[in-house]
Amino acid sequence: MKRRRGQSVVLAAALGALACAFAAGVAAGGSWDERVFASHLDFDALAAAGPSALPALIERGRALFKAKFTTADGAGRPKATQAIIPTKRKTGVNLPFSRLSGPDSNSCFGCHNDPIEGGSGDNVANVFVSEGFESAQFDNTDSSFSSERHTISLTGAGLVELLAREMTADLQAIRADAVARAYATAADARADLVSKGVRFGSLVAHPDGTVDLDSVEGVDADLIVRPFSRKGVFASLRQFTINALNAHHGMEAVERFGVRWTGSHDFAESGVPDARPCRRRRRRPICRTTGARRRKKARSNSRPSAAARATSRGCR
Repeated sequence: MKRRRGQSVVLAAALGALACAFAAGVAAGGSWDERVFASHLDFDALAAAGPSALPALIERGRALFKAKFTTADGAGRPKATQAIIPTKRKTGVNLPFSRLSGPDSNSCFGCHNDPIEGGSGDNVANVFVSEGFESAQFDNTDSSFSSERHTISLTGAGLVELLAREMTADLQAIRADAVARAYATAADARADLVSKGVRFGSLVAHPDGTVDLDSVEGVDADLIVRPFSRKGVFASLRQFTINALNAHHGMEAVERFGVRWTGSHDFAESGVPDARPCRRRRRRPICRTTGARRRKKARSNSRPSAAARATSRGCR
């Protein structure tokens, strides 16, 4: 069980820290510049490989968890706060390191190291959580500014997420069944929300498809079990990690801080723009040399490779 938990946390680290695998491009500089992201993972290749890719993915997660991010990776957020919602500073810049308002570390392992990577931390590694100030860094531990919390252990957290997903599926299936019964009988249908021996109250489905959630307890109206954070607001380690990477390292994930959501490829103004991975086009490539499509040639029995075909077309 101990080995499984160890694998769980490093796999969780892989999936969580990979949220930033496309967060930063490779900064221009000399070969002596230290950086963690020498290359990016090909998720399509990983999916195609199936279970055989798991050992390498676990080791990649372990390496990312212990890696020390540098400015060449995009670490630091000079013009952004630690807030969950992307928030710009109105004045000044954040210091490279700030013990209270962050960024306060360059490695996940810097705090989660007791007794192994992904574990807890000593009192000196306590974190100070705040929603982020627009124009100032908070510099004291008063509860009106921040909430001091002990570094929690992530050991087995991947299994906790899977358990929560199963419970979510159970609760939503109970709701769907109640709605179906109410429709079929043209009468209200009451259902107890119980999963894995844990009770979450009850609900009443009406024939018109609406659901009365007044008696639901311990879970939001969407019936999604969120096991992470002090108040249970995150459903996955990926969500949790995206917040931690921004707050503690100044590493912003594209899926929250990218151009689609903020209008900028470098929201924090760290000097390292988001990586922009190439995407396959479904349509036939257009030759850049002539700007015209090549005519289809008669197919031969020995079909050349895709790379060879692309090369023969004169396309890049």
